Amino acid sequence: VFYLVGFYDRQICFEYYLCRMALKYGLKYIYEPKNGAMIWKYNEGNILYKNLSDYIFSHASVIFCQGIEYKVFLNNKGLNNAVYHPNYINKNNLEYYTGKKGDVPTFIYVGRVTQSKNIELILEIFSRFYSKHGEAKLYVVGGGVDNEYKEKLKKCEKTLGVENAVTFTGRLDFAEIANYLNQSHFFLFPSAERFEGHSNSVTEAMAFGVIPIASTIGFNASVIGDKRLLVSGYEANDYATIALSIWENDEFYILSDQVRQRALDKFSEDTVKNEYISNIRCINVD
Repeated sequence: VFYLVGFYDRQICFEYYLCRMALKYGLKYIYEPKNGAMIWKYNEGNILYKNLSDYIFSHASVIFCQGIEYKVFLNNKGLNNAVYHPNYINKNNLEYYTGKKGDVPTFIYVGRVTQSKNIELILEIFSRFYSKHGEAKLYVVGGGVDNEYKEKLKKCEKTLGVENAVTFTGRLDFAEIANYLNQSHFFLFPSAERFEGHSNSVTEAMAFGVIPIASTIGFNASVIGDKRLLVSGYEANDYATIALSIWENDEFYILSDQVRQRALDKFSEDTVKNEYISNIRCINVD
């Protein structure tokens, strides 16, 4: 078996030649396109790009799709070799879950602190909630922020009047992240990253009973599975209104249990890995 983890885009020619070489030497060829930009890149690509992609797709014994969206796209092209293979939660990380505690509404973001992740919008969303619930808190967990962007975020905090309610923790190991997830109620994820795929941070937050409120970028829709928690645009009020409605109507614990159960049922390590291994074993390598 020849297993190719693909990033298409500028790598499409290399992937095409690797595919051709694998087939030339009689190997079964598995393709796993990563992140969430494959369909976008295909639709924007020229005829050559599409032809190379189509060759890679049609000659694979199996295409492991990180998002349901990829499987639907490939099925619509008449291909039946696409299998859904989402990211999974490391079962060791779940040992840190202690259950939800406390009545102070707490928001969290975990990931790279970059402009494409819309951190300024996260601050603005939080400020709308904070204006009605002044005890609320926000934790921004992650590294990657440069000094210029850090200063921009500090100014944004002051302008919005939330500097005393927001904590930027920097990069942490998972045991520390888990401590914040156990305290948190809402995971804000209005990402505008065009290469966003299946966010591990979203799945892990769900497994800790943290309700995600996210943009529809990448595979957020198929991972979260609840349209109420998804926003198609980037207006702060649209995100804040969802959190306010859930909190003020005492729906948090019901939804918290639902998102946690979805993460455990669909994205746990044992479930996904067993399905993954089963699909590989189905390939006739004789």
